[in-house]
Amino acid sequence: MKNITGIPVTGEDLYGRSRELADLWEKLEQGEHVLMLAPRRVGKTSLMQELQRDPRERWAVIYVEVEGCDGSADCVAAILAAVAADPRHRSRFDAIPFSSAVKGVVRHLQSASLAVGALRVERCFEDRLAGPSGTAHLDHYADRLGIQFDEQEHEVARDILGRVCRRETGARLSDLKDLHQRSGDMFRSVLRDLEADGYVKRNGRRLEFRSNLLREWWRKYHSRGETP
Repeated sequence: MKNITGIPVTGEDLYGRSRELADLWEKLEQGEHVLMLAPRRVGKTSLMQELQRDPRERWAVIYVEVEGCDGSADCVAAILAAVAADPRHRSRFDAIPFSSAVKGVVRHLQSASLAVGALRVERCFEDRLAGPSGTAHLDHYADRLGIQFDEQEHEVARDILGRVCRRETGARLSDLKDLHQRSGDMFRSVLRDLEADGYVKRNGRRLEFRSNLLREWWRKYHSRGETP
């Protein structure tokens, strides 16, 4: 155990707080909301981070700082972005469109008498996709293109992904015909690699992103300004 002052501590360095932790878990398991009020640097953050570090069985704890959020919609968006960044829960946003995921969460919140507009939350959520806590696990998708492909292949890959990311339903293969004609065999090779590496998949005569989370992030931060 280290004697640490000034910053949050967890594990063995969080000494003498077992009673407070037990009280917190008891209230949470009873479905209660907990507000901790105390002066600065007495251990509030340490307690919250310890809940995250060592959760009880069947609990998943996510720590989100919302102090800088701009209103209730942005607060909900910050929580959603943190959930989307967590490998344990990311599949919810990979498997279903953002609009469905966000509206489902907002309906639950509204049932708890929190008035938050679904579309406003969705915009805030999309804005947060570039945040350091939300997309570190996605950055490598853009970096890999420059490593895997030469300059010409990289441009073809960017063109393909730029077309496919415009809509949740992807793009028709016929809409990529001009790229195919311009690049020939290189187009087929790059597309094959993008499918093998998990960027896109075929759905009948359409080409779609495998992950809606990746598609939304790519559309916002790596597309080339094409309009639908």
